[in-house]
Amino acid sequence: MRYCFLIIAALLGQLAGNAQEPLVYDSSRIEVRNFSKEALQNYRNDSQFQYERINLSSPSWFDRFIQAIVEMLESLFNSSPGSRTVRVILIILAIGVLVFFIFKITGMTGSSLMNKKNRGEHIPYVVGEENIHAIDFEESIRLATESRNFRLAVRLLYLQALKRLTDRGLIQWQVNKTNHAYLQELGGTRYQQHFGELTRQFENNWYGNLPINENEFGSVNSQFNQFNRQLK
Repeated sequence: MRYCFLIIAALLGQLAGNAQEPLVYDSSRIEVRNFSKEALQNYRNDSQFQYERINLSSPSWFDRFIQAIVEMLESLFNSSPGSRTVRVILIILAIGVLVFFIFKITGMTGSSLMNKKNRGEHIPYVVGEENIHAIDFEESIRLATESRNFRLAVRLLYLQALKRLTDRGLIQWQVNKTNHAYLQELGGTRYQQHFGELTRQFENNWYGNLPINENEFGSVNSQFNQFNRQLK
């Protein structure tokens, strides 16, 4: 209690000392400067002082998105460990959403990003230059299966499915037409979902070089046979 009184007394003494200090008036002379309207007009008329005004366009949504990520990264290093973890998660989610939209817009899939071993298979989503109406599918699939070239057998099964869709008038087959285009033509039909699954299987095995053994090929072959029965 005694210390409280001492502190209060010290504060009152300080205030009293400040109150006793004399006021000092500023007697300096203020010089008021006026602009010459004539001189100002001369500057305006001088071509060297006529600067071009650039109208800045408003930033796009992508620019704002990148700026938001930059600001989050800058604040990430000035935050506590707990909030830093949350910010990292949010940034990863934001980047994931951006990548997802890019894939949706461009029509890309994960299989199209995988490395290709065969230089002749560098075009994703494109079946090739084969004339599906000139292939003996039964014999070609049999030979590919007997030689245990199951990747080629899957390719032939897919070409055979395209031929049957063409014969039914469900798609318009063309050389080097993309698989995505065929899926769009099947939009609104009961075949689109099943054919989309077969397309992903074909792309993974052929373009993605996904290995396939005899048992796996038997399962894939059954899926194609089921799809072909639906077309009858």
